[in-house]
Amino acid sequence: MTLDCEISRVKLANNSVLMVCYNNYIRSPIAAAVFNEIVRRRGIDSRWYCDSAGISVNQEFDMDLRAKETLRSHGIEPYNTPKEVIVDDFFKFDFIFGMDRIIIGQLRTKKPVGSRTKIELLTTYDPESKHMIRDPYFDEDSAGFEECYQIAYRSFNAFLEEFQKSEA
Repeated sequence: MTLDCEISRVKLANNSVLMVCYNNYIRSPIAAAVFNEIVRRRGIDSRWYCDSAGISVNQEFDMDLRAKETLRSHGIEPYNTPKEVIVDDFFKFDFIFGMDRIIIGQLRTKKPVGSRTKIELLTTYDPESKHMIRDPYFDEDSAGFEECYQIAYRSFNAFLEEFQKSEA
C-alpha cells in the first residue's frame, strides 16, 4: 500500500491509533489486532484506523508464532507487516500508544515539532493498573502473550469508553 493510499484510509476514519513496541513482532501487533476486533464488535470500525509499528524493526521477521496462537485462541486472525515508526506517523495518527516507558521515551524524543499526536502508555487505561506490557519474547510458554492480550483488551475497552464520553 502506498503512503498516499494509507493516508487516505486514515482520513476516511475519524480517529487513528498506532501501537508501538520495540520490534513490532509481539506486543504492538497483538494490541492492534485486539483494538481492531473491539471496534469491529462495537460497530465503530469505520470510524477508526489502527496500525502497529516498532522503534527498531527487521523487515525479514514476521509476528511471533506464540503471538499468533494467542490471537487465534481468542478468535482473531493475526496479521502484521513489520514496519518502523517514521516521522509521518506523528502527523498521521491521533494517538500513539507505547507498550512500556522506554518506548514512550523514545517516541517523545522522535516526535517532531508541530505534531499534535498524543503519545500515551497504553496501560494508563488499564483498570487493573499494570505499569507496562512486558515483552514476553524470552518466555518459555505463552502466559506472557496471554497477559499482553488481556492488558490490551482491558485498556482499549476503557480507552474507548473514556473517548466516547469526551466526544459526547
